Amino acid sequence: MKTHIKLFIIFSLFMMLLFSIKVYIENKNANKVKELSLLYSAKSISDLLISFRKVYQDIFIQNHISLNETTLNFLPVKTTNEIADTFSTLNSEIKIATVSSNPRNIDNLANKRQLKAINYFKNNKEKEYLFKKEDNKYYYSKPLYINNACLKCHGSIENAPKIIQNKYKKTAYNYKEGDLRGIIDIELQQT
Repeated sequence: MKTHIKLFIIFSLFMMLLFSIKVYIENKNANKVKELSLLYSAKSISDLLISFRKVYQDIFIQNHISLNETTLNFLPVKTTNEIADTFSTLNSEIKIATVSSNPRNIDNLANKRQLKAINYFKNNKEKEYLFKKEDNKYYYSKPLYINNACLKCHGSIENAPKIIQNKYKKTAYNYKEGDLRGIIDIELQQT
């Protein structure tokens, strides 16, 4: 074979190798950008939910709204789940849940994966979130800690409003400020 043909073949193979490497790197970078975009979306949704919960909790406290069968349904802890369900029906690629290892409502019981996230935050109190990929889905978890306002219903059972005592006999009491109550869990489909 002539030298110029050999050089052409070597050059062509070299160029194909370079092109393959470039495509691989670009694909890897695109996946990183996509992952960062999903993380940012999940963080924004989580921050919005936490803001919603705080605003409505403050409304109850600042306006001295007493708890009864009607007002109980407007507590952030109850409406957050309804908002999350509605959001998920509007956007089928994202599922939002607030879960606990010790829920008052059994529908909010953490599954195995969520329990691992709860335990992660128990052991890593300085961490603000957990973001990981499993089975072609991304999961974002943010811890929910007990603050002073939460203690009204989640502190000692004796100090809880009567409707809470009557409706929830023995669940989700005796927390202290700073205790981990549960997590906001966001599942994002990889598209």
